[in-house]
Amino acid sequence: MKPSMQTPLPALREIQRAPRLDLTPGETRNYSLTRALRAAYSGDWQKAGFERSVTLALIGTEPFESNRLILPPQILARDLVAGSGPAGGFLVSTTVGGVLDSLRPVMATARLGATIITGLQSNSTYARNAGGLTITWQASEQTQAAETDNFASGQIALTPKTCSAFVEASRLFQLLAGDVGEAMILKELRLGLATAVDAAAFTGSGASGQPTGIINTAGIGSFPGASLSYSALLESQTDILNNNALTEGGRVAFVCRPAVATLLANRQGFNANSGPCWQGPLAEGTVIGCPAISSMQLPAATLLAADFSQLVLAEWGSGVDIRIDPYSGFLAGRVGMAASISVDVSCGWPAAFSLATGVT
Repeated sequence: MKPSMQTPLPALREIQRAPRLDLTPGETRNYSLTRALRAAYSGDWQKAGFERSVTLALIGTEPFESNRLILPPQILARDLVAGSGPAGGFLVSTTVGGVLDSLRPVMATARLGATIITGLQSNSTYARNAGGLTITWQASEQTQAAETDNFASGQIALTPKTCSAFVEASRLFQLLAGDVGEAMILKELRLGLATAVDAAAFTGSGASGQPTGIINTAGIGSFPGASLSYSALLESQTDILNNNALTEGGRVAFVCRPAVATLLANRQGFNANSGPCWQGPLAEGTVIGCPAISSMQLPAATLLAADFSQLVLAEWGSGVDIRIDPYSGFLAGRVGMAASISVDVSCGWPAAFSLATGVT
């Protein structure tokens, strides 16, 4: 089975996928995180047979560990309320099912249209055409087409980088909180993991186990940020278009911190009769006609313009891997929960991204 993805990266090879479990709405409602946590805490799964069967189905051939559970994406997203999204539905990409489905409403990169691949099981490499095709007009049928010398190709290598969120809950909280406690834990896990993936996609250092984010990727473009003007915002798009980096169906979008969005919302557009450069809500509006959102995951005083379909977000596994630690906080009556997710990010075409720094 091939992962479903958008079109900027040709020659997607066959890869092995992690198990995926399609729970019915009734099964999703009946899954009890509290029951699963209690079972993982005690090591006794007799009263959590359904939750145990879900974990067994998702770990596949791996050995079952009594203090571990796999949380399917349907459960992680269970307390989300779907809305109409009148100001941003056009930003959301279509992806295959997986953990990032439940994180996606929170992640700026996914809302901007990043290409998402889920359920990977091994290191993956994707080939791409790096340009260089020679095109000729033939004067007659007898004229030979010019040969392309050294046809350029490239590849994107994706390897899992794991981030973890650690949550502690008192044993009394687990016993008494019920559905409200489950919703709180699910929300914290979702927000924590989404923030980590977003931060890595934008600013990952490529060292100490982090992916290499957009801003630290070699070859991205730039435009002037000092006294940021309407013409500079046009230049950001020109920078991308001049490199033929806007893919079929792609579009330029902007992302920045709320402070930069505020600056642009107070800055005049093309002339005195124009509206401000940023129009609409600061959280999600438009910049000179292009989709724009604000996120605290960007560095201060920066503005990023891009065709975000060229950003690849890859995720490994079948769900959020949760391990229970009943020992470290035993004397205080606390139970630790370490939730992990393995991801990688890559810029398919660095020229599809343009960054302004020192924005004033």
